[in-house]
Amino acid sequence: MPARPTGLQNAEQATPLRIEVLVVGDLTEHLGLSEELRDTILASERCTIMIMGGSDTGKTTLVEMLADWLAASRTVAIVDADMGQSHIGPPTAIGWGLVKEKFCGWETIEVEEFYFVGATSPYMNLLPTVVGAKLMCDEARRKARSVIIDTTGLISGTVGCILKWSKLDAIQPNIVLAIQKENELESILAPYSHASTPQIVRLKAAREVLNKSVDQRTAHRERLFALYFENSSVTGFSANRVSLRCADGLSTPYSQNLTNRIVSLRNATGRDIALGILVEIAAGGNSFLLRTPLKDAEPVRTIVIGGIRISPDGKKLGAFQ
Repeated sequence: MPARPTGLQNAEQATPLRIEVLVVGDLTEHLGLSEELRDTILASERCTIMIMGGSDTGKTTLVEMLADWLAASRTVAIVDADMGQSHIGPPTAIGWGLVKEKFCGWETIEVEEFYFVGATSPYMNLLPTVVGAKLMCDEARRKARSVIIDTTGLISGTVGCILKWSKLDAIQPNIVLAIQKENELESILAPYSHASTPQIVRLKAAREVLNKSVDQRTAHRERLFALYFENSSVTGFSANRVSLRCADGLSTPYSQNLTNRIVSLRNATGRDIALGILVEIAAGGNSFLLRTPLKDAEPVRTIVIGGIRISPDGKKLGAFQ
């Protein structure tokens, strides 16, 4: 594992789990963070900040404002680990991009890389979610002084705890900004109460944060899928040069109906380079057809099959994960 980013000595020597109850909605000056914490972040050579909170607590708004503030003095990377409500890269993937000088909107951020999870929820996909977040964070750290990680709203129960603990242990952020409506994150934060790092800052969710309905979240996802496949075409692949595997690592590719499954196309070094939709597998599995916006299929060596089905216009076919 690479060495932990340095430059936050003050943060690591701080009193364990110092409580700073700040209101996200009051981010009118320097994000509402304490002067000491702001100075620590700005003085650090490298800093990784993880945003944590349930759904509809203002995580995305906090990421935007934090990126805008930091980008004025350094190169900032955002790792979008919310594969269900993606802002960087397509849904089902964890992507990252750079912010330079100013945050000018999500649509202006180019996707540097993405990791295919194969689902729109981390539930039942914990391992690829953590692996993807770790890999993308490592890449982002190589190109940016400050890395901001947005996470999913899955925080409840055993699954929520395991997911967040695993991300914290794998990524080892310097700072966690934990947004709560009440005390819903305390079961996740408790095991770090005697640790010197990460420094945990509790934030109070603003009352004016808008709650997104299931229909709104579905519409956002469908729009992103439709845009992604807007200029796609059907391409044939031979099993003689391309291998198949499932994203969950458990299923056997040919043991089930795979039509309309979303897939990722990976190159020889294991990098995801495009998504696709499986159109057809020939009898015997010797060849298959995919719809993808990728124009040059030559680099593709592995096709990773996801767990959801969609149409080219982004509509779900069956239940989403």
